[in-house]
Amino acid sequence: MTVRQFMSRSAAATLGILVAATSLTACSQSTPQDTKPTAAVADYAPNAANKEALDKFVQSIQNKWQGKTLKIMGVKDPWLPAFQKSLKRFEEISGATVAFDNYSYDDTYSKELLAGQQKSTDADIIMFDLPWVGKFAETGFVEPLQDRIAAADPNLMMYDDFYKVMREGSVYDGKTLGLPFAPYFVLPVHNKDVLAQAGVQIPKTVDEFVAACKTIKDKTGIAGTAINNQSGTPVGQAYFEWIYNNGGRPFASETPTNTSGKYYSDMTPQFSSPESKATVKMFKDLMDTCQPPGAINVAWQERYSAFATGQAAMISPWNYDIPPLDDPQQSAVAGKYEASTPYVKDGVKPNTPVGGWEMGINAYSTQKDLAWDFMQWFSSPAVNASFLADGGFASRYSVSNNVELRKQYPWLATQASVVDNAFPAFRPQIPEAFEIMNTLGRHIGAYLAGQKSLDQAMSDADSEIGGFLKTAGYTVNSK
Repeated sequence: MTVRQFMSRSAAATLGILVAATSLTACSQSTPQDTKPTAAVADYAPNAANKEALDKFVQSIQNKWQGKTLKIMGVKDPWLPAFQKSLKRFEEISGATVAFDNYSYDDTYSKELLAGQQKSTDADIIMFDLPWVGKFAETGFVEPLQDRIAAADPNLMMYDDFYKVMREGSVYDGKTLGLPFAPYFVLPVHNKDVLAQAGVQIPKTVDEFVAACKTIKDKTGIAGTAINNQSGTPVGQAYFEWIYNNGGRPFASETPTNTSGKYYSDMTPQFSSPESKATVKMFKDLMDTCQPPGAINVAWQERYSAFATGQAAMISPWNYDIPPLDDPQQSAVAGKYEASTPYVKDGVKPNTPVGGWEMGINAYSTQKDLAWDFMQWFSSPAVNASFLADGGFASRYSVSNNVELRKQYPWLATQASVVDNAFPAFRPQIPEAFEIMNTLGRHIGAYLAGQKSLDQAMSDADSEIGGFLKTAGYTVNSK
């Protein structure tokens, strides 16, 4: 088995597993020669009106942008080869050349933020993760799209066909800043052979998951799970992935049960709550009993690798890690795994962690119409379906419901069943979001490393995060 060329989100860690994951160099990527989609793009159109609208739009941009270069800035994640195929097809239609500068997750945020602060014209399209919406809105360098959406052909745009949570997640202060591109949902995956060997069923609840992890390790010697334990953003984000389904909340008003939609009206931290401490203690207990050696250094890359090489039986990854598991050249568990809905504490309403990418137009771009032409074409239902077929992601209900694509990707039906359980603000979308996750992750990391007690770590997180949020003008009622 060859290990996939993995698009790392974090610095290299020292997980003790037998895998070498190589990062791509951050640069403009050339497009591959194999650009054939699984089927003709137009064949994926969900209805005749959309097919007609797409045909008409493609005709309207035929060689329209000859000699122009469309510049996109974004992240390098495992959908990169599929995206490059889409870029090549757009080049053939429009006559434009597409340059895609792509970086690790943290570098994407910092480079895009700097570009906005400098009013740079070096990118026409900006990819941004949902928690970055508030910060990027604050800078003013991502142009609102609601007028362009309203003026677009509704049969091509089919705006209500985008997942509701992704539509809501792109809105800040009443302005729509992006079109959904690559939605991410956390979907647990399980090595069916190892679970059968240990005599356990696929867990449904958090307690069943913890018990299964320990049973698998005891009976098979294989790690039950791998979780993002690495200090900083990785474990900070892991907290948000687990807290709601454990019955807790990070801040007083940030909860799926807040029907007012005013998720940031009371930002009093809840990191010292019983639910928060139970969630973080679970990380430590699992790290000590049934995760791979070097588990304290696990981040996104290492979590995937542990499962793909058969050294961890269950992980809860973002769905971008699922398609490569079907490729026996990249995965030792091809044909041996099954996806499920997220684990939930008994009595808690299910919540599906959501993230992923939107495409926005750089307000300082000199090629906004070219950028919008690409975004309309790429995000249209048929092209989105072709992107998924090539190894990308569904951002639309019609694509999730495509019968042929569900045969190609059995996990797609599971995803479709949970997308409307997702909470768009499950990670805060305010300008301070990145700082919140990194700060929280530092304190949790200190506890996992034995440098602080659980009570001290979570109290310190309350104090530091509450302090800078209060200074920023949020309501914080901590003493």
